Amino acid sequence: MLQSMTSLVYLNLRSCTSLTSLPKSNMKSLKTLILSGCSSLEEFQMIADNLEALYLEGTALKELPEATKDMKKLVILNMKDCTKLASVPDSLLKLQALQEVILSGCSKLQSFPDLKENIKKLRILLLDGTAINKVPQVFPSGMNGLSLLRRLSLRGNVMIQTLEDHIGQLYHLKCLDLKDCKKLISLPVLPPNLKFLDAHGCDSLTTVANPLAFLNVTDHIHSTIIFSQCNNLDEVSKSCIISYIQKKSQLMSTALNRYNLGSVMESYTGACFPGCEVPKWFRYQDYGSKIEKVLAKHRSENRFIGIALCAAVSFQDYQDQIKGFIVKCTCEFKNGSFRSFSCT
Repeated sequence: MLQSMTSLVYLNLRSCTSLTSLPKSNMKSLKTLILSGCSSLEEFQMIADNLEALYLEGTALKELPEATKDMKKLVILNMKDCTKLASVPDSLLKLQALQEVILSGCSKLQSFPDLKENIKKLRILLLDGTAINKVPQVFPSGMNGLSLLRRLSLRGNVMIQTLEDHIGQLYHLKCLDLKDCKKLISLPVLPPNLKFLDAHGCDSLTTVANPLAFLNVTDHIHSTIIFSQCNNLDEVSKSCIISYIQKKSQLMSTALNRYNLGSVMESYTGACFPGCEVPKWFRYQDYGSKIEKVLAKHRSENRFIGIALCAAVSFQDYQDQIKGFIVKCTCEFKNGSFRSFSCT
């Protein structure tokens, strides 16, 4: 039946749990194929040279379908929770149109090939929940092949101990997820435009680079870095994190002032890391859950851009929760106006 559907563009067979294989057929017009939740699917022979999106989440495939090597127009490959997937062939990296590769939860996957210079459009690479023991080379020496990579996730990996220095050269990387990488020992210098770093629960992490990340002198975008429950961080590394936050806050303040953007409360830098002291560069300090201070006159005038807030908190019988906690701040001005912001 499929052989006759030569004009079919979209095919959704989601959750066909009794489907064990797809017959060999040439569907030359097909652009989107959804086989998500076909938990018995072990064989895939369909030829679809014009396919742009292939969803195989939760299938029983043990290897990447041979037919994918000819899918030159493939943009999205989603094999999330393919728990029997053991390997990814080098041929995947010949697909120059690829923008998203999602292998989250492929718990038997132990390796991923180094990414070559011809796969320049990749924006998202999710390897969280895999068993890979080495981070793939994502920035070949002397190349700028992955300059568009925006998001990289290694969350929950229990094998990786270090990241390669080249990760700092991923200029467009916005999100780096290292949460619960239990054997991660150190971090190299991070990319300059990183907006979100989650290293929560990296129990073995002891050192971070100095500086923590390259800084963009015109930076006025918000960023969040999380090192909660990284209880083995040495004091030097904690100082590096504090120094990074201070410098980034100063750069953001300067940029907001230079471009006459005023006080933009959503343009914040947030950080969470283990410790029990508020850095000395926070001028106004107090104990308890509330602090009331009247700013000096010259700090209350029209050139007021924003504030930096730090809180040292502890929990009784703390349980690790996804929601975490939020620090909220409300600023009241003499003219009766209020400004509020929060940091997670």
